[in-house]
Parts: sequence; structure tokens; C-alpha cells
Amino acid sequence: MKHALLLLFLLAGGAALAQETRTYSLKPIEIAPGPRYFYGPQRLSGDFTALEIPFLELGDGEVWRLYRNAKRIRTAERLVAFVPLAYLVINGSRRSFSSRQAVRNYYLGIVGGTFVAGLGLNIVRNGVMRRAVVTYNQRLPKAAFGLMLEPLSTGGTAPGLGLAMKF
Repeated sequence: MKHALLLLFLLAGGAALAQETRTYSLKPIEIAPGPRYFYGPQRLSGDFTALEIPFLELGDGEVWRLYRNAKRIRTAERLVAFVPLAYLVINGSRRSFSSRQAVRNYYLGIVGGTFVAGLGLNIVRNGVMRRAVVTYNQRLPKAAFGLMLEPLSTGGTAPGLGLAMKF
């Protein structure tokens, strides 16, 4: 009985398919105003983090470095947003009127500075991502197919078709 079950599992298991390996060709990334990113015809949802997979697939160190820098700048943006809250927690418990007025004035200055700093970091981050996408598109392997006329030693020409890959 044990041998029959073992034989059944071996025969049935041979027909089972394992994971398949599929190869996908990398597509260029387009940048629309906003910035919004399109990978082929599909719009990437959310922030630029959806570009991580094509960047990893390309395997280019410079593109990956620019992407990581953009992620670090985004983290800095998020940390800067907490500065007004930290200021309120530290200085919000003052009791005197004149002190409260000073805290309010400083707080408004900190909020304005935080807004400007966040806006500046956002502009820098979008520029870094734009450079990453442009570098990615330049480093994509491109196939060129064309007609070639090769001069012969007899004075004539020989037509031919050619395919060239750029790596």
C-alpha cells in the first residue's frame, strides 16, 4: 500500500508545474507634469516608489543611487513637517501672556520656515527623481533594426538587414 501511494505521488507530482520564469523587457519611463510617471502606457499610482522595481531590474548603480537619494530627501521632508509640533510640545506650556505672544510669533515663524523648507525639499526631490528617470531611460538596452548598404570591392553595393543592440 505504501509503495502504491508513493508511486501515485511520484506520477502525479511529475505532472505538476513548478514556478515559471518569465522575462519582461524594460520599458522607458515617461514623466508628465505634476510629476506623474508612466511606465509604458500605464500610469504609476502613488508616489515615485513604484519606480523601484524597474530601477532594480535595470541594475544600474547610478540610477539606484539617485533613487535612494530621493527617498532620503522624502524622509527629510516628513521629518521637517514635525518641527512645529515639537516646538509646541516643548514651549506650549508657558503661562504668562507676554510669553504666550512670543511663543505664538515664534511658532508662526517656524510654521512658515517649515513650509518653505518642505517646498524646497520637494523641488529638490523631484529634480533628483527626474535625473534618475532620464538616466534610466538612457541606460535601457535599445534594439536598432535597419537597412544597410555595404560597399563592395568591385565598386557595387550589397544591401543587407541589420539588428544592433545597445547595452
